[in-house]
Amino acid sequence: MTPHLVKWQTQFADRGFTVLEIDNGQMDSFDALKSHVVEAGITFPVLHDQGGKVCGRFGVRAYPTAYLIGRDGTVLWEGHPGNVDAHEQAIEQALAN
Repeated sequence: MTPHLVKWQTQFADRGFTVLEIDNGQMDSFDALKSHVVEAGITFPVLHDQGGKVCGRFGVRAYPTAYLIGRDGTVLWEGHPGNVDAHEQAIEQALAN
């Protein structure tokens, strides 16, 4: 999934789109996350959720889980980010509003 997130950040950033990755710190160490960021060429913000509090507040029960949040803070979509083409369409629709 990471290559798609990197692509979307590059493709849509000039239109106000931002990717934010939240890594469940209960599953990954901070050092492992730092290595992942460097190896994957991630340029967007990445939060190490030490203790998993943010993941818990969002009710994340499976990984990966993705959210598309509109400019007004409304969750437009949530779920498994497997269908990349559908997600690109959803991003385009959100940015058109």
